[in-house]
Amino acid sequence: RYVTETANELSRKGSFQTLAVTGALRRVGPTALPAVAAMLGNGDARPAAIAFLVSSGPPAIPYFRKALADANVDVKAAAADGLGKLRAREAVPELLTVYRTVKPENRPPFLSAVAAIGDPAQEDLLVRIATDPSRSGNERAQAVLGLGRIGSSRALSVLARLADEDDLRLRDDVAVTLATLGPRALALPLSPDSRLRVAAGIDDPAADLVLTNAPGTAGVAAAKGRARLVPFLIGKLRGALRRNDGTLASVSVAALRSTPEGERALAELPDREIVAALLERAV
Repeated sequence: RYVTETANELSRKGSFQTLAVTGALRRVGPTALPAVAAMLGNGDARPAAIAFLVSSGPPAIPYFRKALADANVDVKAAAADGLGKLRAREAVPELLTVYRTVKPENRPPFLSAVAAIGDPAQEDLLVRIATDPSRSGNERAQAVLGLGRIGSSRALSVLARLADEDDLRLRDDVAVTLATLGPRALALPLSPDSRLRVAAGIDDPAADLVLTNAPGTAGVAAAKGRARLVPFLIGKLRGALRRNDGTLASVSVAALRSTPEGERALAELPDREIVAALLERAV
């Protein structure tokens, strides 16, 4: 009874209250899981219940799988969320069953969970969805994420082809997904524009090289937050000042101001009046 009453307190609003209740349940141990899983049916308590179960790790998977059979689609979606976060590959068949049987407008959480799990057995399904222009942008984005999680040569080849799709949102989704793979994504057969978009999301010297070799201002703009590239950015700024290239100068200053190292480098430049004006323009 104590555990059930404590789990009911998950519906209370406020981070302090949630932390206190979660701490009390955590002290109870695994026996608290059934009571917390029951809270998936309570809309107010649901977010905290999901977070608690996910933080409990694999022991929570059976409770999420049981919740997939609930009559309430919101409870099913909550269960899918938890299973996706726990990368519960054993639940993929059940997730797909729900995905195929619920109304189309209720499908996203279940496809999202399958994608988050990244089960190689679902590669064909994810390729079909990712490459189907008739699918919604959200569905294609989830499929792209799933292919990135799978990371097979075929999955990466499909992502490389999609990197230059006409759909700008899909391009961004592909770039973000490929960036999570790190420098190895830069070895894929990408167009220069796509390689730059991917490199912008990778914090690595190999990605820095892509940025510094990019034409125009694109590589400079993508260099924000990269202390390693301060010398490169200072060089770009000095060149822009010599050529009276206001656009490049402004982009360079904005990138330099994104790191403490860049701020210090700006302060050391001799032509304070021009730099001050550029700083004002960047703001």
